[in-house]
Amino acid sequence: MNFDYAFFRDDHGYYLKTDELREYVELINGESAEPYLWPSLNVSGEIVYRIGILADEQNRAADHERLEISLRAKDARRKDFVPLKKEVRTRQIPDGSYTRYELEGVPVIDLQQFGFVGPGLGQFLDDALELRNEEVFIIDLRSNPGGLTSNIEHWLHRFIGDWAEAPAQVWVQLRTNTTRHLARHSKEGEPRWMIDSLFPVMQTGWSRVRSSSGTAPISNPTKVVVLMDSLSASAGEGFVRYLRQIENVVFIGTNTSGIAGDPVKGKLPNSYIGTHWSTNLKLDVESGEFVDREGIGFLPDFWVQSEDALDVALKFIHHYGMGDDN
Repeated sequence: MNFDYAFFRDDHGYYLKTDELREYVELINGESAEPYLWPSLNVSGEIVYRIGILADEQNRAADHERLEISLRAKDARRKDFVPLKKEVRTRQIPDGSYTRYELEGVPVIDLQQFGFVGPGLGQFLDDALELRNEEVFIIDLRSNPGGLTSNIEHWLHRFIGDWAEAPAQVWVQLRTNTTRHLARHSKEGEPRWMIDSLFPVMQTGWSRVRSSSGTAPISNPTKVVVLMDSLSASAGEGFVRYLRQIENVVFIGTNTSGIAGDPVKGKLPNSYIGTHWSTNLKLDVESGEFVDREGIGFLPDFWVQSEDALDVALKFIHHYGMGDDN
């Protein structure tokens, strides 16, 4: 993604404001510009478009370190090269703390992870009842590494006033004694009840194929702005999955981690080398089609650099009057 160039859009196409001129995009890399332009927000919170690509195994970012763009202004044409930069984030060790505060009249909630227990977890659940009466508020899920999905389900129950069914998915789990042993070993020092609940004795092999149907869209009059980035993972990413079923929710930031297989961390018993592996295969179901989010995650509605997301979200809310009474 390149966040230096901000393009606007009118009936004639995408354009770059240059002095008093509008330079319209004709081609990017010799192709239609549409697949390369992503909705974003500028520093004033106004909707713009940025040049970028979504990299995967077939479309590696290294193959597109810069893109050629062809621009037209009246009778003049020119070409330029736009460099791309992959977001690199450094995860801070979360302490599970929860914070609720207000910025520029907008409530903001920030829970660093969805653990069993943690400072403010009870307050996080209680605040859902108050937040449902707000005009607009922000949920900050940047760098949230996950935790218990049940905490998300309880929060949503209080916020929307009903139990939300799990989003539409199909999944299957591979259970092995090795996985269970290494995972339990990595949790030494934790309460025994927690270890037993996380890693119970099960029959080994593939589980039955399970599915959920989802309940979208869920009515919600409160405007919710969700901040996310490439370090939003596991249950943090699961919260995004649930929130996508709810009306009036906007997602700002970058794509989430794409860790959809319930990853397990552990250490080898002799070398203590850290390992990280998945036990599930999961596919989302959207419009009757299977969607594999491994390594891609969920895409935001508006692409914004993670470190700027909160400031830009506030500008976005004020620019479009989202906090005004209707």
